[in-house]
Amino acid sequence: LLTPGWYDPMPGGFRISGLSYADTEAPDHRAWDCNAPSGQPQRGGVWGALRPGTVVYSGRDVRDVPMSWNRGNYVYIACGDDLFICACHFKDLLVATGDQVEGGQPLGKIGSTGYATGPHVHQWAERQGVRFDWLAEGGYRVVGSGTV
Repeated sequence: LLTPGWYDPMPGGFRISGLSYADTEAPDHRAWDCNAPSGQPQRGGVWGALRPGTVVYSGRDVRDVPMSWNRGNYVYIACGDDLFICACHFKDLLVATGDQVEGGQPLGKIGSTGYATGPHVHQWAERQGVRFDWLAEGGYRVVGSGTV
């Protein structure tokens, strides 16, 4: 059962496919790389919002914005109470800047735009500008080989 206010971004579960939130070799990563479970298409699957909110930005990374050049197509959502979520590397975006989104609402199709070694969603959450482990706070349960 998820913590109230958190939603399933990929019905049927998802897989942790890359660097972890706490990876000591990439301390600036501070996010989870996620993808479809094994046996399902890894490119083009739909990823939804972890929480409801307002889309602050939906589009391609911008070279003149610090640290955004590597995101590819991404969505940044203000969820209230100084909580923001960001999902990156989408093949296609399904929401626009200014949209109100519900928890679980599709944001985009999994891709590998920006600086990505393969199709996945680079997902993070931050509160008061500090990133935190959304898997733990949201009550997502990781089992087996990284399946949530």
